[in-house]
Amino acid sequence: MVKVEFDPAKLSLEKVLAVFWKAHDPTTLNRQGADVGTQYRSAIFFHNDADKAVAEKSMQAAGKSGEFRSPIVTEIPGLEHFTRPRSITKTTSIEL
Repeated sequence: MVKVEFDPAKLSLEKVLAVFWKAHDPTTLNRQGADVGTQYRSAIFFHNDADKAVAEKSMQAAGKSGEFRSPIVTEIPGLEHFTRPRSITKTTSIEL
């Protein structure tokens, strides 16, 4: 689970999502590499309707990009559906 906090004045959500699509395989349901289970699902949790629209548009563009052989199965639920992981193993801050 990765929670990304960023300053939208310095970095757009579109750019964050562009990295998201390249950083993992969004076409495998509940799996990343050899790791299997619902904790490995691909999801973008949105704060508001504007962010949801950006995420959906980004997912459509990624799906049409030709980079993926299978359909994207990433979920886009509201943040109210987020369940905090049992433990947080690492926190890293990167200043851009």
